[in-house]
Amino acid sequence: MTIMYYSDDDNDDWLKNRYSQYRLTSYWWLISGHKSFSEKIGLTANEKVSLLSIANRDRIYAYLLTIGVDEGKEQEVKDILRLNQFAPRIIKVLEKIFHEKVHVILFRKDNNDEDIDFFSVSNREFSSFTDKNTNELKSYFRQIDNRLLLNTGTRRNINERFIDSFHWWSRIHLTRFISKNVVNIIDIKHSTIIKLRRISKDKDVLEDWEPYLNESASYASTNLICEENDIELRTLVYDKYREDIVVLHDIFDPKKEYIDGKKILLRPESIDVIMNGIDENTEDVRYYRSTKK
Repeated sequence: MTIMYYSDDDNDDWLKNRYSQYRLTSYWWLISGHKSFSEKIGLTANEKVSLLSIANRDRIYAYLLTIGVDEGKEQEVKDILRLNQFAPRIIKVLEKIFHEKVHVILFRKDNNDEDIDFFSVSNREFSSFTDKNTNELKSYFRQIDNRLLLNTGTRRNINERFIDSFHWWSRIHLTRFISKNVVNIIDIKHSTIIKLRRISKDKDVLEDWEPYLNESASYASTNLICEENDIELRTLVYDKYREDIVVLHDIFDPKKEYIDGKKILLRPESIDVIMNGIDENTEDVRYYRSTKK
């Protein structure tokens, strides 16, 4: 079986590029999947570094820092991380924010074979890596919580496209009763998560967009993470082809039957407004109850 991956490149994403270039003296952002995150820990744009959460509506299972590398570059990346002084500091700060261990997993990012069988798990200091095959990585997740290996396999179409090979692997081998969410942006200075939702104008109109019910579990699990760790949450929706406007959402009640929220239109550079959240007294705020499928 050939595995298909999203063709979109995070390094060509106008919003991530713009935010990575801002000199934010008041904030300190890590942008998952973007080269700016890789470069902060001594890697290059070829490596893909992302922060992930594994949770559902009721329980938080794990936080992961995943590092996607090209085949043949595994040892080089390990050597760079061993010498980098900033990578362990990032892990330490993230663990302070989430009050849990952040597991570091290195994988081959574009493996197009269903038999993906190379992973490497690092300690929090990046001083030691343990290579693992699929069965060994499953055992590693079983040690985190044995429920992660119950009722395995995706409920979605296995022929759909995936973000990367680890995303595909986790869909097959971990329980279907979880949401694996990329923490798109985290401000580690103020413990704030910005959840990004990029749309395309050929499907949705940015000003009218509201969350779909099939994403309710994802929003609910993220809300749970933020509530339990006293983290601020923002949801920022933007158009792939429009660089003049973004929509800030506060999704506060994601049920299976409906999703309640409020939103306001902003300029992309309105960083302070985004970080402070939606002011209910602003007359441009729009409330909604979405039942979109």
